[in-house]
Parts: sequence; structure tokens; C-alpha cells
Amino acid sequence: MQKFFVTAFQADGTKLVNESFQAETIDAAHEQGMTRLKEAQAESSPARIIRSDGTWVYFRP
Repeated sequence: MQKFFVTAFQADGTKLVNESFQAETIDAAHEQGMTRLKEAQAESSPARIIRSDGTWVYFRP
């Protein structure tokens, strides 16, 4: 398992989501991260999903 982080922001910089989670693959991490963004109603906000080594999985400016 690898550790990933999902973070989403409001326009003023306030964090809407800031969580870590475990996933087997980058594809699984992308799916889990996007699900969390949808649950927080943050899928259209600036967001990122990254692996603990800094590898980008998803980025929305």
C-alpha cells in the first residue's frame, strides 16, 4: 500500500478537504481521491491528489 493525500481549496485558500489515505495503485488512488472530492462537493474547486513521494495523481488549478 502507498500513502496518498487529497487536498481541495476555496478561492480564498481555505481548505475544504485535507486527508491522507492508502491505495494499492495510482489508478485506485485517483478513484478514491475523486470520490472524496465529490463527497465534499469540492470536485470543481482547486484540488490535488498526490502520492507521499510527491508524484502528482491529479491537479485542478
